[in-house]
Amino acid sequence: MSASARERGRAPGWNVLGWVILGRTAIQLVAVGLASPRGLLPEEIAGFAFLPAIQIATFLQAFLYAAAWRTHRRLERQIACQIAADLVFTTGLVAVTGGVDSPFSSFYLLVIFYCSLALGQSGGLSSAALGAILYATVVTASVLGWPLGSAIPRTEALGFRVFLHALAFVSVAFLATHLSHRLHAVQRELEIHEQIIASIRAGLVTTGIDGRIRVFNSAAEEIFVADADAVLGTHVQGLIGGELWNRIRRADWLGDLRPLRQESWLTIASGARSYLGFSISPLLARPSGGEPELAGYIVAFQDLTEIRQREEEVRLKDRMAAIGRMAAGLAHEIRNPLASMRGSVEVLRSHLDLDAADARLMDIVIRESDRLNKVVEDFLRFARPRTREREQVDLATVARETCALLANNAEIRERHAIVLDLQPGVTVLANADQMRQVCWNLALNAIRAMPAGGTLRIETRAEQEASEVRFHDDGIGMSREQQDQIFQPFQSGFPGGTGLGLSIVFQIVDDHGGTVRVDSEIGRGTRVVVALPRARSVAAEASLQEARA
Repeated sequence: MSASARERGRAPGWNVLGWVILGRTAIQLVAVGLASPRGLLPEEIAGFAFLPAIQIATFLQAFLYAAAWRTHRRLERQIACQIAADLVFTTGLVAVTGGVDSPFSSFYLLVIFYCSLALGQSGGLSSAALGAILYATVVTASVLGWPLGSAIPRTEALGFRVFLHALAFVSVAFLATHLSHRLHAVQRELEIHEQIIASIRAGLVTTGIDGRIRVFNSAAEEIFVADADAVLGTHVQGLIGGELWNRIRRADWLGDLRPLRQESWLTIASGARSYLGFSISPLLARPSGGEPELAGYIVAFQDLTEIRQREEEVRLKDRMAAIGRMAAGLAHEIRNPLASMRGSVEVLRSHLDLDAADARLMDIVIRESDRLNKVVEDFLRFARPRTREREQVDLATVARETCALLANNAEIRERHAIVLDLQPGVTVLANADQMRQVCWNLALNAIRAMPAGGTLRIETRAEQEASEVRFHDDGIGMSREQQDQIFQPFQSGFPGGTGLGLSIVFQIVDDHGGTVRVDSEIGRGTRVVVALPRARSVAAEASLQEARA
């Protein structure tokens, strides 16, 4: 069923009409079935057995009503037509089952009652007036001697009976109208409350004291990627986790009414991880004149994943800035003495006649000096000024150059394969050398993540607001904890690495106003997406810089 049809089927007016059709049919069949063995029904009418005839007529009437109801067209007109038909049907039933003495005259009250509920005061009074006229017609027919199966009462008694019935009809119409107004007022309040709950952009779940979910608003559906119909009635522990549910159960809600708060990472139905902030409050019932009782729980929550990621980025930038400041002084303090030491060792090696063991020691000193010098160079990349000349850079060209360099790298094995899927015209306004460094670091990391061989796939794509270069490998993958630390300095996952390569990638991309997204799973490889703002023309960029100045 489509969404519009489902909402239409749930409309209160149509639901009421459906229940009226069903209830009227059941009441008629039960009343006729109980009246038959008591001799209150004629045996036949117009040559037909009365009981089967009235049952068939009842079913036919219900079928026609239901067919019209299924069309969901012109609700008020359907109600008016059915009420008129019910009054005529009731009048006929009263006429053939004793007239003024018929036990079925109370059916008029039922018709007037649901007419007042459905159409309000005007409809209720109209049906009461029409019912009184039809009942008076039956009484008049009995006075005129129409054989209705009972003795003709005195005229003054007939008038008084008509008056009492008319008074009862009008009274029922007024009472039902008042009840209808109250029901509509309550219904409007409920609709307003539902609209408020649906409009709240925070997730909202209410449960019974047993933890079964009773309310699940639209924001909760979006956050948990779950349909409310599938979630209602299930236990809230399946959504919020066992740890938080245990805290809820242990809390002293009647002694301490302060909300319970918790923030935690959860894996939702789609398999993604979200960082949610929860606030749990008690749902209290207050019996008249009694103490409040715990009736359930109200669980409000928000998706804080993006905020958490921004906080982590800010902390990472602060740490990297601190390392950069340290590198500015440390690099100069280490590099010059290191160069002198290495040069001195080479001079000694060239002037001394060393045996094989001493020569090997000299080689170790030189090799370790080179490795230390590389660490110092990585430090300098943090400390160097970041204001570099930028130009339009084609990411596809950078990816091809990176692939050519990798082909001659010593870490490439025969079982490694590099596949390029490059969309032309994917440009960014950036420093070309820094873009090459980003691609080189990410590609080399992907190769190192596949020590037994595998396929590295490099893609470039022009999205609506960003240019992207993507790296896919089918290597060893990373755990969630490793992903959280991947851009931290000195967090190398490979032997011999300095742990600064991905930190430099993050710094360069951040300087260009871009983002780096990592999606990885142990044993299933890693996907890294670098998204950078799409390049504007040189003239447009110059105008923007002038405006900022």
